[in-house]
Amino acid sequence: MDLVWTSNDGISLLVASPEAVKQQQRVVHALYSATTWAEFRELLPAEELDEHPDFEEMFEEYDEHEEFDAEQVWVVVDGDYPLPWSTAWNG
Repeated sequence: MDLVWTSNDGISLLVASPEAVKQQQRVVHALYSATTWAEFRELLPAEELDEHPDFEEMFEEYDEHEEFDAEQVWVVVDGDYPLPWSTAWNG
C-alpha cells in the first residue's frame, strides 16, 4: 500500500493513503474556494454528504445563490472538520 506522510507540527507524523489525501484536498478546496452555497455543494465530494448528513440541513438553511464562507459551516468553526489525517483515515 502506498502511503503519504507529513509532519504538521514537527513532532507528529501524519500518514494517509494517496486517495485519502486527494479526498482531503477536495474538501479543503470546496470549503475555501466556493463563493456560493451551490458551488460548495457542487465541489464537496459526494461521500462527505453521506458521512455528514448535517450538510443537507445547512443546504436547506441557505439559498443556493447566497454567498458562501467556510465560517458558516459550524463544524469548521468548531475545528471538527475537516478531520486531521490522523483521525480521519486509518491508512
